[in-house]
Amino acid sequence: MKKLLLIAIALGGISSVPLQSATPFDAVVQIYNESPQVNLGGFDRWLARRQRELNAESRLIVTTAGPIEYKKRGSGPVVICLHGAFEGYDASFRMGEILLDKGFTVIGVSRPGYLRTPLSVGESAEEQAEAMIALMDSLDIDQAAVIGFSAGTLPAFQMAVLHPDRIWACVMQGVGAHPGDFAPGGLYDDMRALIADDDAVELLDVATWILYQAARDDIRDTAEVVLRTDVLDAMPAAELEQRIRHVKQTPQQRTFLRSFVYSLTPYSFRREGIYNDIKDAHSIDPWQDWVNEGILQSVTVPVQIIQGAWDSSGNHDEAKNLIAPNIPTANLVSVQGTGHFVWLGKNTQAWEKLMISFLKNNQP
Repeated sequence: MKKLLLIAIALGGISSVPLQSATPFDAVVQIYNESPQVNLGGFDRWLARRQRELNAESRLIVTTAGPIEYKKRGSGPVVICLHGAFEGYDASFRMGEILLDKGFTVIGVSRPGYLRTPLSVGESAEEQAEAMIALMDSLDIDQAAVIGFSAGTLPAFQMAVLHPDRIWACVMQGVGAHPGDFAPGGLYDDMRALIADDDAVELLDVATWILYQAARDDIRDTAEVVLRTDVLDAMPAAELEQRIRHVKQTPQQRTFLRSFVYSLTPYSFRREGIYNDIKDAHSIDPWQDWVNEGILQSVTVPVQIIQGAWDSSGNHDEAKNLIAPNIPTANLVSVQGTGHFVWLGKNTQAWEKLMISFLKNNQP
């Protein structure tokens, strides 16, 4: 358990708790030192195998914005899915997988800087939105809905802002951020220092390898770390324990969690995109700026916001009091008993039904 917690802290992506290390990557060094069974030969083989697996499951298409990696399955109206920080097309596709037997085509995309989509395709939310429209053009898709999670909510929203003629619905999961995380020397400062350090890359890859193995061997132990660190400290203990028990006892949720953990690995394939997502305060949480500029108020596309009540990376209060009230077409779905990873909890099926209804009601 201690090892898993150190991994969570080292990766930063599954915790909003500021790093406690003397230096940003001391936690990873500690993981490595506490794991004498780690064989770098085995690690190298795993790294090569992961790259083959990831490449085999996706396609790379050259668009007017540059090469974009994607995975496409299904039939019917198209839904484009955009992952959050630390992930890639594998996580994007998993977000929309429940739609495949509901009459939709799902396209999971690697946003710029992740896996095989170069950062040159687009750094800002607006540029990434235009790149997704270019992807639609290259795939001969006239209209689509879009689902964005966490950092992926920003380009998803901009697709609706910039191209209301092409986007018929927008779903955002886990919007916003907590102001305290921006404090000097706090979470994002530590994460940027860690990601920018070239000497930490291999150690972080080894850490993700250990996390991968832990999830493979017993996802229930991994659940303890993930589910305790994606919620606010104020979440009632009894409610948190109920959530953890539910995930451990539900086969579908254990499978989803294992897939989620795998989509964080390896770190080096996703590093450039991670840094771009957290490079400054505006890139993380531009919502107040966009309100001040009148951008939210101008939206005409139907918007659904799905937000965990105890979200530690996104911000339920920001979703409720700033974002949703300023979007004329927005509907806020507050999910009780869960955190940033809103798919993990007893109310998952309830909000998924609402999302499916929202998409069906608005499809062309």
